[in-house]
Amino acid sequence: MIEEIVREKTGLDFEILGRKNVENAISTHMRKMGFDNPKEHLDLISGSEEHFAEMIQPLLIPETWFFRYNESFTFLVAHAEKFMAEHKRAIRILSIPCSTGEEPYSIAMALLASEIPEKLIAIDAVDLSRPSLKKAARAVYGMNSFRGGIPEPMNRYFLINNQNYEVVQQVKDIVRFQNFSIFDHGFPLHRDPYDLIFCRNMLIYFSTEAQTEAVKILSRLLSKTGILFIGHAESGVLARKEFESVNFPSSFAFRKNDTAPGDKPVRTHKTPVMENKGRHAPSPAPVKSENTSKKTETRTNSVSLKTPNDKGMMLERAAAFADNGRLQEAEALCIECISSDKLNPSAYYILGVVCLSQGRMQEAEKALTKAVYLNPHYYDALIQLALLKERTGKNEEASRIRLRAEKITDAPALSSISSTMNLTIGSGGNGQ
Repeated sequence: MIEEIVREKTGLDFEILGRKNVENAISTHMRKMGFDNPKEHLDLISGSEEHFAEMIQPLLIPETWFFRYNESFTFLVAHAEKFMAEHKRAIRILSIPCSTGEEPYSIAMALLASEIPEKLIAIDAVDLSRPSLKKAARAVYGMNSFRGGIPEPMNRYFLINNQNYEVVQQVKDIVRFQNFSIFDHGFPLHRDPYDLIFCRNMLIYFSTEAQTEAVKILSRLLSKTGILFIGHAESGVLARKEFESVNFPSSFAFRKNDTAPGDKPVRTHKTPVMENKGRHAPSPAPVKSENTSKKTETRTNSVSLKTPNDKGMMLERAAAFADNGRLQEAEALCIECISSDKLNPSAYYILGVVCLSQGRMQEAEKALTKAVYLNPHYYDALIQLALLKERTGKNEEASRIRLRAEKITDAPALSSISSTMNLTIGSGGNGQ
């Protein structure tokens, strides 16, 4: 019964979150409230939004940082400038889940830096986690919130005190924080549709049914020509819905696919839907690498398959498990996929990174080598393999592999769920 309530109110999938994690959260809250009877505890959380929010708080992952997916902000600014020239009104933006605020503040800073007046920027930031929203309102951050560094023009929007960075008041004033779930009846916040919606890494924690409903809600919230930004591992979800890529490299930006050709914003490359160029330096721990591969013209491992048991769906779930730290389950799904398709480079890639994160170097090398063998243009696999070689002291081999990767970064690359995964545990938060 608690599972039904949580799914109805939040969309969260107990299988993705891990039933043990969920059971721990429920039992911890029961003990805190002094209940031995599950029925009494159920009555409490059913009748109190405050106690319900407190119970599920341990299940929400407030993982985010400033200017995450930098190419998204390049596209954001280009699109916003075109929007201003055409519409002459404030641009309405939603960030959901906004987590601890880094994303909506990044949006505001990027637009201010492009000389869009603050009075023409309206940002609603929504999250299910009350503690995250309190931190967002305070707007003071440590270095963990700047994993990609601070772009030089953005320094002006922070007050620096020792190792703490406080967002300036001008930026704070642009963002309005609210405590909602996407499934709350009181949501949305206003009657006008949004021109831009940022929805990073929320859908991967949902059941299939909740994903479908959430995408419908996001579609209703978005204007006809609006843009929806999502996370790496969610492109496959939208590929099965009524959205299409804006075809801007590494932006993970989508529009409704019934948009008239004349409404399409900014530039249109012949760039695949799920692409992340990954030219920034990878993070030291391979499991947290920001690098992602591009697509090949071949759609060997397309995630747009329909049935719940297809390999694309299996790899989506493996990527979500890996992002959530459930590495054994991710590995099991990869092995299951490989058993039925020994030529699937995405499965080998995910398996390799999972092994690498557990220190199983020989197994990781074998899996990543296989991924590269099956798709020589697999940028992500090449970078992870280079990292592995460096960690094992094989620097000359690592250099050759990196050079090989650099030579293909302007070529089309793999179309697969693994090309969209971040593999940073909980990388974006599910606190919608």
